[in-house]
Amino acid sequence: MLILSCMILKNLNVVLVLGSRFPTERAYGITSRQTLESLLTLGVKTRIYSLDSEYTDPDFELSQQFTYSLYQGSLFKFFLYISKIINGKSRQRIWKLSIVISVVMSILRIKRQNPTIIWVRDPALALIFRIGFRKKYIVLEVHDFNISFIYKILSLFKSGIYFAPINQANSEFIRKFSPLGKICLSPMGVRSKNLVSFDSIDKFCLDLANVHNGKRKLKIGYIGKLAPGGYSKGAEDLVFLAHFLQENNFKSQVSLIGATPDERILFNKLQAQLSINVDYLEIHPHINHTTALQLMGSFDVLVLPMPKGGSYVGMPIKLLEYLASGRIVMVAKCDLFITIFDKEFLPYFYTPGDIKSLHEQINFAIKDKNLNFKIKSGVNFAREFTWEKRTLHILDYVLKEKGLAV
Repeated sequence: MLILSCMILKNLNVVLVLGSRFPTERAYGITSRQTLESLLTLGVKTRIYSLDSEYTDPDFELSQQFTYSLYQGSLFKFFLYISKIINGKSRQRIWKLSIVISVVMSILRIKRQNPTIIWVRDPALALIFRIGFRKKYIVLEVHDFNISFIYKILSLFKSGIYFAPINQANSEFIRKFSPLGKICLSPMGVRSKNLVSFDSIDKFCLDLANVHNGKRKLKIGYIGKLAPGGYSKGAEDLVFLAHFLQENNFKSQVSLIGATPDERILFNKLQAQLSINVDYLEIHPHINHTTALQLMGSFDVLVLPMPKGGSYVGMPIKLLEYLASGRIVMVAKCDLFITIFDKEFLPYFYTPGDIKSLHEQINFAIKDKNLNFKIKSGVNFAREFTWEKRTLHILDYVLKEKGLAV
């Protein structure tokens, strides 16, 4: 990858436009915040335009200083109101229309910023800005396979649009519509400061002796949403694991951290149905991102189940964060996750939905003579996916075409 000079970076002006509320506890809020902060760290003049939000979180204190409002006047409010009083597919369509109105009515205020790059994650917004800003660069992050007809329209534009798919599946999806398009594979990232030291991994591996000799419980965790948007992230695997541990009197405890109120009701009900006591399973509410990252280091084993929602095709930030924490990481063996890794590093895989497989792999890992090396290899793998590297990679790809990368 070419390296962008500090002078080039300081002369850039990037506007991130979100067709949604910001800040937010949802995943797009975290990724948008990290993109903003990495751009600022690189010295790039950056601001976010979004719908107003009432969500408060100390993690967003810096980003809120660079966040500005999209249009939310009477026309937007009218369609927003309509979207709330109707049901079915029309509700989502009207909501989308209200977003389009908000962005179109904000074009003049965004033009006044004279951006070099307009950065979006919604193809409809990319189309609006490609039409309204013909001489600007448009970066479109591709996170899913939705509204393919807009991608077909975008493929008609021969220049100015740079697709940044977050994984190979999305990259192949874009390539179908735009065989000659500018596509820059851009997986999600991890905070550089959260990459643990190798000394801490050495200490962790030594402390596992206290699990072997029965001095303490093995702590197994999952941190994140359990069923966002109505689809399951597969966290049920951990509930059934807790049931298995209790049935066999194993000295272990499972914790699920990050449940919304509705998710907590659902999983508490499942826990009650299986008669799992809190010594084996604890379910905790949502916490902010920084706290979540800190808590990862309090577990011995972190589990990444297979999402049960077939539409999920994203790059799991959680996976990179788990690996960066320097703990044992169990990953459900499925196409979505297998394709992420290369021959240089593979995590501990288990068969999704197979609790005995999960338990056997955990036992194998804690006794593995190569555990220390494996955990350090995972940290090195995550090191290649920092937010700063991702952002520089995208900027380099966009600007080198014009001879600005040196």
